[in-house]
Amino acid sequence: MELTKIRKSLPLREQAYDSLKEAILSGRMQPGQRLTEEGVAEFLGVSRTPAREALGLLVNEGVVNRRESGGYLIPVPSLAKVEEIYEVRRQLEPLAARLAATRISQTELEEFRHAIDAEHEIAYTAETGEFMAANRRFRNLLYAASGNEQLIKCIDCYADHLQFVASLTLIDAATRKIAINCHERVYDALSRNDAGAAEHAVMDQIDAARQAMTAALERDQQTNPIASQRS
Repeated sequence: MELTKIRKSLPLREQAYDSLKEAILSGRMQPGQRLTEEGVAEFLGVSRTPAREALGLLVNEGVVNRRESGGYLIPVPSLAKVEEIYEVRRQLEPLAARLAATRISQTELEEFRHAIDAEHEIAYTAETGEFMAANRRFRNLLYAASGNEQLIKCIDCYADHLQFVASLTLIDAATRKIAINCHERVYDALSRNDAGAAEHAVMDQIDAARQAMTAALERDQQTNPIASQRS
């Protein structure tokens, strides 16, 4: 299990929480993985109390589930929950792209270009978490460029769940290629201030991601022995 080591000079519960959540949302800890207070505490180098408190916070957020037989489980998201997330994405993110196309600055365009170049550079070599971070950077730039704070807050409401499900799809090189190609289309539309093209490019990316996610979960349902413990 790969987690960030704890620095004991800072509040331990918060550090344990941040370390666990980052590992889960980055894909370094996989859906379906089982956790124990003892195991988390031992790896992080803390007592069971901050480990238990951190796990409790993650349970409250729905990032981790308690198991009836003891311990914890990183849940595999259900198809129904994924469908709900993508329905919301399809309403909000294309709007962010449309607004960004009408407000984009040259400085922001350069940041988009750097973000896409970074994705190209690591597309076929990076671990899932590293590519997810690059992918997230592009999306965050797009949301910020919309200039609409209320829209950004709405998108942030499901950002953790989006990262969670992305960890199941961006492990695949073909899915990464699709994401980068869509980002290139978004960048081209932004550079021409073409709101309609930017909106459609983001819609296409969301639909492609939805198909990849659905396929991944359907495969998991056939092979995962803990299917009955899904979120």
